[in-house]
Amino acid sequence: MDHPAFSNAGAHKGIELWRIENFEPVPVPTGEIGKFYTGDSYIILNTKEDNRKRLSYDLHFWLGSKTSIDESGTAAILTVALDDKLGGAPVQHREVQGHESPVFLGYFKPAIRYMDGGHSTGFNHVTTNAGAEKRMFQVKGNKNIRVKQVGPGVSSMNTGDCFILNIDHDIYVYVGPKARRVEKLKAVSVANQIRDQDHNGRAKIDIIDDYSSDRDFDKFFEALGSGSKNTVPEDSAGGDDETFETSEQQIVSLYRITDESGKMEAIPVSQKPFRQDQLNENDCFVLDTVTGGIYVWVGKQCNQKERAEVMSRAQNYIETKNYPSWVHVTRVPQGTEPAAFKQYFSTWKDHGASHTRLIRSISDEEMYSSDAEVADARIKKVVKSGAARGFMPDKGDGHTIVYRVQGDDLIEVADSADPERSADDGSKYGQFYQGDSYVIKYEYTNSQGDTAYVICYWIGKDSTPDEQENSYALAKVMNEDLGGDHIVIKVPQGSEPKHFLKLFNGKMITLLGGHGSEFKYFNTKDSYDTDGTRLFKIQGNEMDSDMRVEQIPEDASNIDHEDVFLLETPDNIYAWIGKESSDEERQAATFFSKVLFGEDKEPITINEDEESEDFWNALGGAPEEVRRSSILKQRTRLRVGQEPHLLQVNIRKNGRVRLQDIGGYQQEDLDSDSVYILDSGEEIYVWIGSEASNVEKDSVQSSFSEYLKDDPADRTVDNALVIIIKQSREPDVFKRMFEDWDDDMWTNQLSYDDVKNKVIQTNEIL
Repeated sequence: MDHPAFSNAGAHKGIELWRIENFEPVPVPTGEIGKFYTGDSYIILNTKEDNRKRLSYDLHFWLGSKTSIDESGTAAILTVALDDKLGGAPVQHREVQGHESPVFLGYFKPAIRYMDGGHSTGFNHVTTNAGAEKRMFQVKGNKNIRVKQVGPGVSSMNTGDCFILNIDHDIYVYVGPKARRVEKLKAVSVANQIRDQDHNGRAKIDIIDDYSSDRDFDKFFEALGSGSKNTVPEDSAGGDDETFETSEQQIVSLYRITDESGKMEAIPVSQKPFRQDQLNENDCFVLDTVTGGIYVWVGKQCNQKERAEVMSRAQNYIETKNYPSWVHVTRVPQGTEPAAFKQYFSTWKDHGASHTRLIRSISDEEMYSSDAEVADARIKKVVKSGAARGFMPDKGDGHTIVYRVQGDDLIEVADSADPERSADDGSKYGQFYQGDSYVIKYEYTNSQGDTAYVICYWIGKDSTPDEQENSYALAKVMNEDLGGDHIVIKVPQGSEPKHFLKLFNGKMITLLGGHGSEFKYFNTKDSYDTDGTRLFKIQGNEMDSDMRVEQIPEDASNIDHEDVFLLETPDNIYAWIGKESSDEERQAATFFSKVLFGEDKEPITINEDEESEDFWNALGGAPEEVRRSSILKQRTRLRVGQEPHLLQVNIRKNGRVRLQDIGGYQQEDLDSDSVYILDSGEEIYVWIGSEASNVEKDSVQSSFSEYLKDDPADRTVDNALVIIIKQSREPDVFKRMFEDWDDDMWTNQLSYDDVKNKVIQTNEIL
């Protein structure tokens, strides 16, 4: 069905809206966009255009809380018709009043407005410059502000939100004493919008807040017709944002939708983790993310009946699961999958993908190639260079001091100013023990010429839980002692950033044992190394930059094609050369051999496939075949490369962390009073706003732990690289993951007082 109202739909980028009136789609005038009547249903199309002028679409149907079943059904049917007109290309969303997706709410600035009434009631719109009507709106929310029409009376109010009273040609903004900063700003912005849209710019705005006189409060409550300053209910009366909470036992589920038996069925996909190749293009699938809504994936070759009925099947699924009716449903045609969908699959490859995220992150457009062999070589080089390749605050030639975590204290063990000095444990600059945790203070001069610091807490694989926890606490204290606004990085062993490796000039050594483990230190190796055999893995690209050596268990299964290994036995030193190792790694073997075993010991070079029996015997016997390294796993870590992923951290009253996905994010989405997680695809950034509460600041570790619970790749709390940054101290690599970054945005951003004064000035002109 090609409806005439949709004849030009999607021809140009921008937002288009239709309201369902008498079962027909009627275009919403531009001046009315953003106002939604609770008794109606709407269709919303957002057309996007990329740099190549290619169009893509997000198609929503919105259901008001009081819309009729017939109207909501019509909206769903007409949405399918519009989807068909656009060739099935749109990503389709089902939205319910009060529970809209962040993507949807982001269309309407300054905020979405809910209006009483609807087409069937004859309450179609507000007459421009109307008077004598009394309306009150509640402004509520954190990130996604909603403006809801409520009954005009003090019983509708509370001290934790903001309220807008519109009577005659006067607009009052009541600012609750416990309202959030963002609610205050939005309330004034919405009041301005009501003045301009509903009163043709001819209405006076009075702001009632903590600085208002008793006379101002009396005037407001006289206009309201009830109550007084002291009779406004407490903030708890406003309630919390309704949240769909689920138990810890609930998990992400995938179902295949098919009519093979003659009737529609949902067949569970049991094999986990989910992979892209499980999504057959001949079928439709339902992905239940539990707390992140429901996705309906539509294969390119699935039949018309499945296409037409799949959204209704999703609705049936919601009912059988006893989920609330407002659970968000997104229909995703094959080839249009958003990052929020792809994150639930352990492998994902987009055909013709540009790998934007990785290019932004590592500035290496040459890394990818259509030639698989060339691509493997380039990816291998990137993997060996260390993690977070785009994170380079400087050249790494500043001053570094290394401290070992010992209980609640930090013990200085190495200093780049005196690299040859030995610590009590016998280690020197660049040497770390797997059984310990460390805090590294790096001092440098930033691009503005100021002294700055990067504080890393390095977590050894065998360090105790107490040490790991203390390392973060001690790094946090160090940051506060240095001013509190520096970069703090969680560096798990094996996930060291390239910049971290550069601090040690490509000479980092990781040894077994440590203060907190059952093992002893390297210089007393005989107490734990009873057979005199040790194995070391060498990996990196450049000797003075990212080369490092790691002691590993002496077992043949740990040998792989792509690296160089040093093997120490009671009689000999061997340098084993993997077939796919680099020349630089082979040269590094000579250097590390002298550091580890002494200047007087020359290693015996053994190429792969030329091993002696003694060599393999020292490693417990030859393997059936030398394994390939973890390059495929590493590629999995790099696989979600199209868009970075931004989430806002919300702390519930019960202390639990709730993460809210922000689709199509911009710098403006970073509120100063909040904490955010930005996933670049490899490293995770935690951004802390300058006005974030202490509760939110203290939630940093629990926030990224919560995020990593369901990570489909190989990242866990133990191995994920996390970079903690403060507002206005963002590194360049972070800024590059935003389309347009303005260093002065927060400096130039109007405060609540600025906005209030601007309203007062406008009132004087009227």
